[in-house]
Amino acid sequence: MEKVIEYVLFFFFYSVIGWISEVIYCYIKDKKWTNRGFLFGPICPIYGTGALSMLICLTWCKKWPVVVFFLGVIVCDIVEYFTSFAMEKLFDKKWWDYSKKKFNLNGRICLEHSCYWGIFSVALIYLIHQYGAEKLASIMSYNTKLWIFTAVLTVFFVDLIITVRITQKKKAKAKK
Repeated sequence: MEKVIEYVLFFFFYSVIGWISEVIYCYIKDKKWTNRGFLFGPICPIYGTGALSMLICLTWCKKWPVVVFFLGVIVCDIVEYFTSFAMEKLFDKKWWDYSKKKFNLNGRICLEHSCYWGIFSVALIYLIHQYGAEKLASIMSYNTKLWIFTAVLTVFFVDLIITVRITQKKKAKAKK
């Protein structure tokens, strides 16, 4: 059970780190602050999903950084493509559009961002996870992890429910 709790905490850790990175990236690019997540809170679940997917799929090839890079590109592109597709179907809205970037696939993924994913995969496998999230998890007691797990999951589901309700109301209003 402790491993499940840790993986859920890793998901949220990387979702928050991803949100922070995305907000900073967009601020530098657009010179204005924007919430880049679809939730109200500071979380982008796609980053947590991508990080967990990398941890699960890439650990076996840790000896070969080039393999980690290229498989990281593939794993993350799959996550990004299908997340984009699902969110568009659920919310009738495009959350990102790479159609103006070179070498894109249906505007959902593009070579430039795929390269970022590859770099992030290498950084995650060799640095961020090992010396960040995993190290942090190793110094926490099981009770601390359980308490944080419960609190974060509760806040996340409340945020998700509120976000989905508001989005559905907006969607229904737009159809009228």
